[in-house]
Formats: sequence, C-alpha cells, structure tokens
Amino acid sequence: MPEVKVDDDKFAEQAVDLLNNDPINLKPDKRFGKRHVQVVNISFLIFVAYYSRNSLSVAIVAMNDRNSTINPNIPTYDWHNKNIIQSAFSFGYVPAQIIFSLFPSRFDTKWFAIPLFACCSISGIATPTVVYWFKDKGIMVMRVIQGLCQGFVFPTIQLLLCQWVPPNERARLCGGVYTARPIATVLSMFISGHIAGSWYGWPWIFYISNALGLVWCLSYFLFSYDNPASHPSISADERQYIHKSIGHENKNRKIPWKDIVTSVPFWALVVAQAGFNWGFWTQQTQMPMYMKYVMKFDIESSGTLSALPYLVQWFLSYFFNFLSDYLINRKIWSIDTARKTMNSIGVFGPAISFILLQNCGPDESTKAVILLVFGVALNGACFCGFMINYMDVSPSFASLLMGVSNGACQTAGFLAPLFVQAIVKHERNHDEWKYVFYTAAGIYIVAGLTFIFFGSGKIQPWNSGKKIRDK
Repeated sequence: MPEVKVDDDKFAEQAVDLLNNDPINLKPDKRFGKRHVQVVNISFLIFVAYYSRNSLSVAIVAMNDRNSTINPNIPTYDWHNKNIIQSAFSFGYVPAQIIFSLFPSRFDTKWFAIPLFACCSISGIATPTVVYWFKDKGIMVMRVIQGLCQGFVFPTIQLLLCQWVPPNERARLCGGVYTARPIATVLSMFISGHIAGSWYGWPWIFYISNALGLVWCLSYFLFSYDNPASHPSISADERQYIHKSIGHENKNRKIPWKDIVTSVPFWALVVAQAGFNWGFWTQQTQMPMYMKYVMKFDIESSGTLSALPYLVQWFLSYFFNFLSDYLINRKIWSIDTARKTMNSIGVFGPAISFILLQNCGPDESTKAVILLVFGVALNGACFCGFMINYMDVSPSFASLLMGVSNGACQTAGFLAPLFVQAIVKHERNHDEWKYVFYTAAGIYIVAGLTFIFFGSGKIQPWNSGKKIRDK
C-alpha cells in the first residue's frame, strides 16, 4: 500500500489551534480499529517489561530465606547487598534510555525492539544458572544487561502513541497503556510470592516472567506497525481520522535543543517524573521487605499484600482515564486543568499514605494494608497526569522528551534502594523505615507542587521545530 503523505505544517498549525483552544471536534471511528490493536500491543510491551523487572522484588527475598520453599534442593544465600542488586537494573537502563530517545525515528522499530527484548528475556531466563555459578555478582551483571535491553521501551512507546492515538482519546488510550504497569506489578508479586513458596522455588520466577517477553516479540512482529501510513490493512477512514486529529509528523525535524532545555514546562515534567520514579521505586523495591520484616508477614503473604494495592490501582486508573477525557471533551476542563488535577491526586494521595503508614505497628496490620492500598491506588492518576503530558507539550518530540526525562530520572531507580541501604541498617527496625517513607512523601509533594505551578497542557511554540528537507 502506498504511503499517505501528510502536510506536516498545515496539520501542525491545526493541531495547535485545536489543542490550545478547544478539544478535538473530529468524530472518532467508533469501531475497534487498528489503532486499538496497536495500543493493546504497546500495553503488552509495558506489561512484560514491568513483570520481568518487578519480579525480583519478591524473588530476592526468597533467595535469602531458607524457609521460603519446601524444596531442600533450591539454593539460598545470605546477601547483605540486596538493595544494590535491586539497583543494578537502572545502571543499564538509565544511559540506554537516553540513547534510544535520540535514535532516529525514520527506522522501523521492529529492527531494534524485537532483538533487544529477546536478548532481555533470554538474559532473565539464564539468571538462575548465572547466579548458581557467580552468586550476587552474576545477578548484578544480568540485571544491568536487562536494563540496557529495555532502554528502548519508553521512548519507543511515546513515538508510537504519538503516531496512533488522536488527542481526544489520549487519556483513555495512552493512560490505558500505562495501566499495564500496575497489573504487571500485581501479577508479578502475587504469582512470584506463590512460586517462591512452592516446590519449584525462586528460579521459576525468572523463567516464567521472562518467557512472556519472547511471546511479546512474536506478537509485535505479527501485528504492530510504526504508523497508520505503513499499516497494510487499516481502513481509509480510520487513517484519515488519525492523521487529521493528530496533525503532525514526527520525522525529519531538527531538534530545537536550546528551546527544550530552556522550556519551563519541560523542566516541570522532569521534576514530576523524578518525584514519581522515587516514590514508585520505593514502593516497588521495598514494600515486600517492609511487609516481611516490619509487618511480620510470611513470604507468600508479603507478595500477595504487596500486589493488592496495584490491583486496586489498575481498576481505579481506568476511572481516572475515562473521567479525564470525558471532562475535556465536554469542555468542563481544559487539558491543562485535567493533567494537573489528575497528577495532584496521583502524588499527594500517596504522600499522605506514606506519612500515616509510619504510625502503624505490627499489631495494626489491617490499618497498614488499607493505607498502602489507598496510597498506591491513587498513584495511578499520574497515568493521565504528567505521564501523557509529554504529548500535550510537544507531540513532535514527545519520544525525545520522555527518553531524556525518564532516562535521567531513572537514577531514582538505583538511588532510592541505595538510600534505603544507607538508612535501614536493621531491617526489622520500624524507626529506621520511617526516614524512608517520610523522604518519599516529601519528594512526592515537591514534585506535585512544581507541576501545578510550572506545568502546561499547551503545545509549545518550539514543537514545530525546523523541518529538514530530504535531499
């Protein structure tokens, strides 16, 4: 099928007028279209990526607990650097994500996405064998490799969403994509907790979580395309609806670096991303250990209870996504109001929860679980807050902005666990854990206020960049 040519400048101007003044008035194709298939496959990518990386939070507890399994042949260890091991993923992930944000968008994503994720999955499957021979050093190396291989994920996702999702469906579809994160966390913690306590033990946590990545590689090869113009069977009506709604083309534009680095809304996104990442990794990597050592839950219960808040977050995220789009399309909220309101719910709620959680002792487990569910569940509002705001600010460079911002802010992925390593000298000491959660709450609050005062829901003037004409 011949490629459909789009007048970039004409549609860019149209998109600015529509997004900055009124919601998109074009009527969407009501059917389940090809854009929905792409969104499902993108969601699957986030799911397998987070399922793979999150399963270590439960696995590492089991790897260091001789009573975690009924199988005496499963090896266990006595590592005192568990938080350093949990940080290893980010040592590969941070630089790789920044590099891939600069990767030329003119190349078919299948050429690098499938080989990289296949390498990531194979590395994960090989981890138990590597750990057997090289112990903690071996798992660190494998996690760094997996981080390097997953660096393409978020820049590529932003690129694909900008090509496939019309602005008036952005909260529902793009926000829906990011809800794959909590459901991946739910299943990884719940299933991993039960696998760890079974006869199969912790090695099968790695086998199962990473085998799913190979399934995604096949799915992406068969069903996904970079844009509507390259899709062989999309209807002409749906292609036209997407192109006219989006009104931009990401290729062949010179990056306006000076304008980006001096853009206040961009730096508001960086601060929002950094605060979210610190809180997320504090929750993700520390909650199983906190539930086990402070709240006195066993390994299976720790995995199940750590997963429960993310299950609630998954359901609640859909409510936030649909509510946000509904209020925007009914002209009750502007895009700016919607993004800032949802983001505030997503950061201030968990901050309050973290503060109150530290007043709970082992004899108040019910109260602690309720607060944990409350805080983590509300965090899902960020999926239709700052997470999709990159596309509002600059649809032409959303992939770049997300890659640079999230890549830099993923330093929280190793700093948060290292902070815990430095503060919590005795894992059963409740007072030491207070510093961990009070710090996370304070960072959430600062990030939320920064986004309120300095964030924006409008396309920035530098979005159009300067087109580089093909020679």
